[in-house]
Amino acid sequence: MNEYLVVYERTANNWSAYVPDLPGCVAAAKTRAETAQLIREAIEFHIEGLRLDGQPVPEPTSEAEKIEVAASPPTSRPSPPQSYPLLPLLRLRPGLMRLSRRPPVRRQFARRARRLVPIAI
Repeated sequence: MNEYLVVYERTANNWSAYVPDLPGCVAAAKTRAETAQLIREAIEFHIEGLRLDGQPVPEPTSEAEKIEVAASPPTSRPSPPQSYPLLPLLRLRPGLMRLSRRPPVRRQFARRARRLVPIAI
């Protein structure tokens, strides 16, 4: 009998589990206990399917460990810096931001038209 590593993840609405040594072997349910039962059945079903298809059953090789760290997660989002160094380079006039120095296409055509055809007003 083999022992496979099962990774449990809690989401907003339920629990999910997967087995790193058996790609595609997953389960999800409302409670962790129900998820544990479903992943056990999924592992058995997955191994049975591999045997029926004549494929080798992977040996369990994954290991897991919990590591305690001193850093605590931030309680709130850090405030953004007051000034961004790129904004003065990009802002040409209020309400218009452009990445290139080329004038907009309308201005190019208007300039060409003025040079080529005199307009009488």
